[in-house]
Amino acid sequence: MTVTGPRTRPHARPATGPGTGPGPGEAVAKPRFRAEVEGLRAVAVLAVALDHAAVPGFGGGFVGVDVFFVISGFLITGLLVHEAETRGRISIGGFYARRVRRILPLSAFVLVLTVLASYAVGGSAIGNRVAADGAWASVFLANVHFAQSGVDYFNRGGFVSPLEHYWSLGVEEQFYVLWPLLILAIGLVAASSARTRRRLTVAVLVVLVVASLAWSVTQTASSPTAAYFSPFTRAWELGIGALLAVALSRGRRHAPGVGRATTVVGLGMLVASFVLIDAGTPFPSAWALLPVLGTAAVILGGELAPDGTLTGALGAGPMRYVGERSFGFYLWHQPFLVLPALALGSLALPGRLALLSLGFAAAVVTYELVENPVRHARRLARAVPLTLGVGGGLVAAGLVVTLGAQTLGKVEVQQTQVSAVEELPSPAEARRAVADSVGMQALPDDLSPPAAAIAEQGSLAPEEAACDRDYDVTQADLCLLGDPAGERTMVLWGDSHASMWAPGLSALAEQQGIRLAVFAKYGCAPLLDVTPWHPVEDRAYPECAEFKESVVPLMLDLDPDQVVLTGAFKGWAYTENGRTRIDGGTYDSQGRWTQTDTVDDVWDAGLERTLEALDPTGAPVTVLGDSAYPGEDPTTCFVANGASLTECATPQETAVWDQHNDSEQATAEAAGAAYVSTTRWFCAEDTCPPVVGSIGVYRDGYHVTRQFSLHLARALGEAIGVLPRTYGNR
Repeated sequence: MTVTGPRTRPHARPATGPGTGPGPGEAVAKPRFRAEVEGLRAVAVLAVALDHAAVPGFGGGFVGVDVFFVISGFLITGLLVHEAETRGRISIGGFYARRVRRILPLSAFVLVLTVLASYAVGGSAIGNRVAADGAWASVFLANVHFAQSGVDYFNRGGFVSPLEHYWSLGVEEQFYVLWPLLILAIGLVAASSARTRRRLTVAVLVVLVVASLAWSVTQTASSPTAAYFSPFTRAWELGIGALLAVALSRGRRHAPGVGRATTVVGLGMLVASFVLIDAGTPFPSAWALLPVLGTAAVILGGELAPDGTLTGALGAGPMRYVGERSFGFYLWHQPFLVLPALALGSLALPGRLALLSLGFAAAVVTYELVENPVRHARRLARAVPLTLGVGGGLVAAGLVVTLGAQTLGKVEVQQTQVSAVEELPSPAEARRAVADSVGMQALPDDLSPPAAAIAEQGSLAPEEAACDRDYDVTQADLCLLGDPAGERTMVLWGDSHASMWAPGLSALAEQQGIRLAVFAKYGCAPLLDVTPWHPVEDRAYPECAEFKESVVPLMLDLDPDQVVLTGAFKGWAYTENGRTRIDGGTYDSQGRWTQTDTVDDVWDAGLERTLEALDPTGAPVTVLGDSAYPGEDPTTCFVANGASLTECATPQETAVWDQHNDSEQATAEAAGAAYVSTTRWFCAEDTCPPVVGSIGVYRDGYHVTRQFSLHLARALGEAIGVLPRTYGNR
């Protein structure tokens, strides 16, 4: 969301004809001030803020962003059309200079302070993440970044960036890269006739709205994450506002009865949006019509009946006061909600409302000290090159801070020394270590990897990561770990969950004189003839299907002595027709998972085909059961809960997919393969601790640390039959 365009004022001086008026860098004469539009901004920002604060009754408050999109399209297009008709041309430089003065000073200021505060609150572990988000936000590409990262806007179970809300600024500014140029082109094509210009503008807008809305519906159904952040699925919302601006540009109209009724209907649609739409609603899709058309109706109603009661209420002093500061409140509310929660842990509703109040107070202060002074600075208003230079400087400053902070906060990775396998815990000892850790309260001083560097130091070693194939790879190749000259061969095949076990299996193989061949690919479980859904790009994943087909002949050529298969089930989805995503399950707003009824049939059929394809090798096959999953990212939890381990432990019922594991075990054993459950290496007494002994279990919300994988090397060896079983391994 951005509160777009300089606020119109009643005393704005009208131009007297084409070619007259202010110079290219000065504020152009504006249409009349619409107080109720200012009030609509207040409604929108309050809805968004209350939703993000998890206030009951505002589960659909995120549609306030869509309200802002319509207002933005209406105001900015109104200014552009007015400029074209009164001056006979549009100053593109002047337009972007006004955008710079309106958007960049405060957005850059909040961004930089948020990044610095993130380092203060969470050290490099949190700060580096936020700084990475900030680098993209600095150049108005946060929406692209979050879409590519697979961020689920509605899944609040994981890490929420204090800069996540900058995605909407990206959408708007990407729209305004092209829209003024289109209006300029239309003006050049129809320079001699205002009527022709208006009709051509309407025609272009109708095509844009219809095409974008259709794409929004299609994309939301097939790729919901990409659709949520995409400018192409949101352009029609700004287009509706633009259409309204063009329609009303010919002069004021009065129809009090119709206007009042239209306002009532529009406000009713907005209220319905906040109540009926929630995190489970496919969005934007056609559902966005409700807040978008509701907003347009309120604006139209205010034009037709400016003296209407509801229009007057929206334009009343308190609403205008909040609306004028809505841009700042939008920017500040997310950092004020997220960062204190990281430092203090989850807060009750009164605490969250208090944080929102502080966020609004910050908006009031920066409105007076940053936003308004720069926006109305006469020197900048009269000098387009200077303003654009200032804008470039602010963007550069944001990049310097965000990229520089990541460089300074970079943690040097220190590889864990591999112990002799016989000195590591046996399966029974590994289970006892988990049980002994369930009641642990505080982080151990010798935690490995360190809490501030779990993601970096808990990741794979370079030679292990080199075996992990990226999303676009379609052909498998041989990647050897363990003892490359070993006489025996073990194969590890799966997705990133296979890779996370590679350190432990590689240490085991090296010390036993076994070469370990790894066939691992991101998001690609070893299920033949199943096309999964791409875990990041929200599309079918045929690259995975091709990769799996290429693995089988390589394995047959290897003539392995042992095969280990494993794949991650959490978040897994597949497609039957290449177009429609079928989820393995769904998350609610609290991150709880409900499994799809038919998913195990598809998973198990694919596993059965894989096991059948491996029969000619004659090698014993072990299916390694899925790991337990943490309730949230460990770094976030350690920071948020003051390193209290009890708060960061996960109940076994939510960490382990028992239904899936039982079904997978039955399929494996029916096909003659062995199945190894990993649950008791993670959980005891119905609890899955985030630290076992002095070892951090997880490096993120899906994968174990390299240290934990090495810790279990002996247990893995005995479980899959490479090492003789010790007493108690049952």
